[in-house]
Amino acid sequence: MPAGKLGRVASKIEIPASKPSRAARKVEIPSNQHAMSGIGSSFYLFLFLGFLYMAITLEPSNPENDTFMAFIGLVLAMFVSVVAMIVCFILTGLINLQKRAM
Repeated sequence: MPAGKLGRVASKIEIPASKPSRAARKVEIPSNQHAMSGIGSSFYLFLFLGFLYMAITLEPSNPENDTFMAFIGLVLAMFVSVVAMIVCFILTGLINLQKRAM
């Protein structure tokens, strides 16, 4: 067989790209998922830090104002933001949605 024909035949042969193993795909997907859920739930962390700053620097605007009720409201707001941060991280980062789709 002449060398020219062999070269043309060899150039037409396509080698399929190997797919990553299933274990490699499982390792890759959660790391991206954890990063994205950390970014998404960080909003609630900043909200919590804002409420914490407001509670620490809480002062009455005039002598008749009671800061106790304002402090209780800020503590409840901090609790809600922490719970929202945890739930957001769990739902978006720890539950693999691709398993549910299969």
